[in-house]
Formats: sequence, structure tokens, C-alpha cells
Amino acid sequence: MVGLTKTIRIPLHEPNKGKYDSLINTLNRYSECINFHLDGAFLYADSKEELHELCYHSSRLDGLSANLVQSARDRALEMYWKGCTHTSNVPLRLNQRIFKLVLRDDTLNLIGITTINGRIYVPLPPYLRPYQKRHLKDITSGKATCNSAELVDREGDLWIHLFVKYELDKPQYQPKTIIGVDLGVSKLATVSVLSKDAVSKVNFFDGSELRFRRKCYKRSLSEWQSNGNDAMVRRSKGKISNLSTHLNHCISKWIVSLAKQYSDPVIVIESLKGIRERIKYSKRMNAELHSWSFAQLQSFIEYKALEKGIRVEYVDAKNTSRMCCNCGHSHKSNRRDQAHFKCLECGYEANSDFNASVNIVKVFREKAPTQPTWLGGRGELNRP
Repeated sequence: MVGLTKTIRIPLHEPNKGKYDSLINTLNRYSECINFHLDGAFLYADSKEELHELCYHSSRLDGLSANLVQSARDRALEMYWKGCTHTSNVPLRLNQRIFKLVLRDDTLNLIGITTINGRIYVPLPPYLRPYQKRHLKDITSGKATCNSAELVDREGDLWIHLFVKYELDKPQYQPKTIIGVDLGVSKLATVSVLSKDAVSKVNFFDGSELRFRRKCYKRSLSEWQSNGNDAMVRRSKGKISNLSTHLNHCISKWIVSLAKQYSDPVIVIESLKGIRERIKYSKRMNAELHSWSFAQLQSFIEYKALEKGIRVEYVDAKNTSRMCCNCGHSHKSNRRDQAHFKCLECGYEANSDFNASVNIVKVFREKAPTQPTWLGGRGELNRP
């Protein structure tokens, strides 16, 4: 069995002023409590026990419950180890002791949340989307569990993020069709299908639009900041990230849909562990590489494939861009530039990303693992 967690984002349905103020004030106190613990972590203590002893009793004076203080302490430690400093508007992390779902039918669903004024119950909207209703129904039927959530303030609108967990069986079959996926910057993904020892399908996902929008956004952001246009900076925040996430959802959905067309398929992806430290480009290309969401695309492919019962495997990406998929000769000069590959040994010419995707398939066939390997991750279901 393998766990699959999906994030279901739902707006709270028009809480009255008293409940709304309680939730907003709790979020503000929660952020202040996190900053208080961060100060303690940076100056005095960096372990959970020491931080608890140092900050717990003072934090309780602000009206937060013991469970909320402990949640803030744990979040502060996570931020501390990531090197984060003071922050604001932090999502309120909820566990089973802080929130409760009351699921009755399609028209009356409530969520109870512990606030500085005690526990309050707020209705979920009656106009839930079909997939949201489906997952709430899975919770009530026992097919899934929801033991954690987050309360989020989106510019004054309150949302609840439910983390719904499923336990699924790992696919256990010998693959007949291998689908190789090469990830990159100029081509977000290159997909090659090897069926019956021959490449039967190739598809490229171009990254030029995203690169262009990143470039325009970077230029505009610099102008807004220099002109002191804070409103435009806030309004544009997250737009490029949202576009990247949307593209990754679309690409991963297409790849998994393609795999479903074949019998006993396996999706093979290059393992990009350490790629940012291993590969050195120009300053501009390094900046693009570090801003790319390779891991997100991998996790999207993985959880979508797991839902459909499709195997996903990872192989070492070393030399896959230098090796000739025709004769196996490997040399850095084989790759003439970002887009063109020409083997110095046999003269084979091809698109460099296509060549790499076929090599990923060949590396997998040589290793031929019999058991699936999963990285695990959280699925996001608010997009395609």
C-alpha cells in the first residue's frame, strides 16, 4: 500500500462578522506566535523541547489554546531550519485536536475550528464542485481520511485546505510499454513511447511561452519596485507560479492519459536529484534552471499515475543527454547545442531532447527493476 494525499481547497461560506473576526484574529495571533518562537529559536533554543520550555507559557497569555501554540511551535521550527525569518499571514495548520469536519449531506457540511474565542462552526458552501463532493463522500464512507487541514487568508477571503489521504495498492505488473520522459528548460518535457522495441510516439511540450512570461514579469517587477508601485507587485504575486503549476498539471495529465492507452505501461522519468549542483550553465541559464519546477512536475505525474494504477520509475539521468540512442557512444561533443544532437561515432542526428528521452527508456530496460519505486508526494486537485 502507498499513501496518496490530495489537497481540496474550499472557501468558507459567508461566516458572520463575529465568526469572521474570531478566525482572522486567530490567524494573526498564530503568525505572531510563530514569530515569537522564531526569535527564541534563533537566539536561545533550536530543539522542540527547549523551545517549548522557553516559549510555551508566554504564548498561552495571548489567548491561543495549547494545541494552537504547539502547532505554531512546530511550524516555527520548520521555518527556522529552512532559514526563514519573521513572516506574516501564515496559514493556520489544523490537526484533529484543532478542527472537526461535520459531514451530513450535499447541502449541509460544517467545519469546526478552535479559535481564541473557543471552537466555532462555519458552513462549507453548498455549491461544491463534483470532485469536491466526491472526496467528501469518500471521507464519510471511510474510503479516505482527513486528519489535517489549513485555514488560509486570501486577501480577506477565508479558505480551508483539506488534506484527504487515500491508501492505494502499488501497481505490481511487468511493463510491456515504456514511456520515457525527459525534462528540460527549452522543452518542458519530451515524451517517447517504446512499444515492441520501436519508438511509436514522440511529443514535445514547449517551454518558450513560460520563459517569455518569466522574462516579461521580471522586467515589469523591477520597474514596479523601482517606481514604488506596491499595488502592482502584490497583484502580480504568484502569477508566474500559478502558470507554471497549471502547465505542469496539463503536461502530467496528458502523459498519464497517454500511458492509459497502452497495456501494462510504465512511465520512466530521469531522477533529477542534485541537478542544480551538478549542471553548470551561464548565469542566465542557471537562474532559469533554479526557477524551474522539475520536482513539481514529477510529483504531479506520479500521483496522477498512482490514481490510474500505472507504474512510475526513476533512472539516473547521467549521460542521457550525451549518449547516442542509436549506437551508445557517449561524448559531451555529441550534443552540438541545446537543440541538436549529432553522434561523432555513427553520425546519427536527432533532436537532443528526443535522444535523451529514448536513452532514459534504454537505461530503464538495462536495469529492468521488477518492483515499482515511488517518491511519494502530495497531490493538488484544484487544477486540471
